[in-house]
Amino acid sequence: MNTKELVNNFVKQFNKPFDAQTVADMTECPLRGVKAVLAELLAAGQIKLIDAKQKIYVRDHRFATKVRYNTKGGWSFDTGDAIKLLELIEQGEFRSIRNLAQAAGRSRQWVYVYLEALASIDCIALIKKRYVVISRARVKEIGRHIIPGILGRMRAQCGEEAKAQAAQEKEQKRLARQIRQAEKERLAQQKLARQEEDRQKQEAEQAQREAFLNEWQAYLNSGLMASLSFEQFLRNRMNS
Repeated sequence: MNTKELVNNFVKQFNKPFDAQTVADMTECPLRGVKAVLAELLAAGQIKLIDAKQKIYVRDHRFATKVRYNTKGGWSFDTGDAIKLLELIEQGEFRSIRNLAQAAGRSRQWVYVYLEALASIDCIALIKKRYVVISRARVKEIGRHIIPGILGRMRAQCGEEAKAQAAQEKEQKRLARQIRQAEKERLAQQKLARQEEDRQKQEAEQAQREAFLNEWQAYLNSGLMASLSFEQFLRNRMNS
């Protein structure tokens, strides 16, 4: 089946609120294609948008505008199954409902519903795009209070956190490059300063040698070598 047929089948069978990512996870269809089909279904009145900000939908003829989960109708949550799912999450690194469903030997819809229920009572979270167990304190309350679309919001928040982390790392790398460049320039300036100092020193030494030779030549030409030492000759010239 193509993307449109798979998404249509999902919408007909799924009795809970959903977002595009949920449909993509469960049908293994590309997210862009899923969004396009959902837009068509929304325009046709087959689904209804109940949360415009989070882009959460429901089947139009199944739910009212304000949806409330009915844990008695279609789903009966089992604490033991919830604990087993938490244990499975702790044992691996699961980033998708599909992989978790395969490991649990359950349907993707079952895993989605339980994850949503567990997230609603603060038992699981999505950290660095991976499902993690954060508490078991309220696991016995599973199914009593379910927040529609919480998994979609968790994914969105995780995506924003990933973007923020990436931006922070990018900024840190930029600062590190600036520091390296500044250090490189400082060392280059130090090298140039040393080279200039050496050049000036060499020029001074050369000037001293030339001055000495000039004085020595003057001493030789003075005709005073027999009666006057070179040192005395220099002192006389300095005092004259």
